[in-house]
Amino acid sequence: MPNLQTTDSSSGLNLWTKNHPVFLRHLIIWVIYSIYQQSIVFYVTKGKVFDIYSFLLNSVLDAFIFYASFYIFQHFLKPKKYVSVFIGLLALIAAFSGIKYGFEKIIFPCAGIQVADVFSADINKYVAANIWNTILYSGYGLGYFYALKAIQAEKDQRLLETEKRILIESELFHTQEILLKNQEILEKTQKVLSQEHQLLENEQELKRLEYERNQAQLAFLRSQINPHFLYNTLNFFYAKVLSHSREAAEGILVLVEMMKYALKEEDGNGKVMLDKEVQHLEISLN
Repeated sequence: MPNLQTTDSSSGLNLWTKNHPVFLRHLIIWVIYSIYQQSIVFYVTKGKVFDIYSFLLNSVLDAFIFYASFYIFQHFLKPKKYVSVFIGLLALIAAFSGIKYGFEKIIFPCAGIQVADVFSADINKYVAANIWNTILYSGYGLGYFYALKAIQAEKDQRLLETEKRILIESELFHTQEILLKNQEILEKTQKVLSQEHQLLENEQELKRLEYERNQAQLAFLRSQINPHFLYNTLNFFYAKVLSHSREAAEGILVLVEMMKYALKEEDGNGKVMLDKEVQHLEISLN
């Protein structure tokens, strides 16, 4: 059971540390800084002005000045309320001096605690030291304020650059999608055009084959007819009919001319001269 409690306590501490990393870092820095500062005082005065209560009091008050001044700068310096900043620093000096004086001159003596005080003999030096200490740690607070401001500006700049990069990448991706879609549409269009071209070629080929078939049939029919026999037969009819009906005989002559025109060999592309066609029409109409 004790082991379980120890494990639970360690887990709780680790969880709190993860949730409060900034506080933990500040606490460690202040502890190290306070020990360093008091070590210098102890070394310079050879241990004459060092005691644990003054050490704790000065460390807490120094941290109080630092964070209070940072609060003042954060809320009044950024909107350029310089009068409020000045009044806040004066109030901070008064609060620091009053708290320190109250502990060193009232609370500690009443509690029977003896603390070292190098400025108790001279009130002017005591006040000047408190003012200087307030100004010093207020300066640290001001530096911390501008440091955080610069860090935040750098983060904002990086975030803006990241957003721009993401936007550019998104636009490039969108452009690539459009290009791919256009390419797909182009490929489909080319495929359709190719199919239409193939259909057109097939249609032309069918027409050519149909024309060749008709020409072959016409050539076959011509080969089956003996022109000289047909002309001689029609001339025989003409001679027999002429003595009975001149009009019928003329009709036979027209038929002979039409048969000559129909059975005449045209050129290679199936065409005849225009004057021949006109002459044939005139004969047919007459």
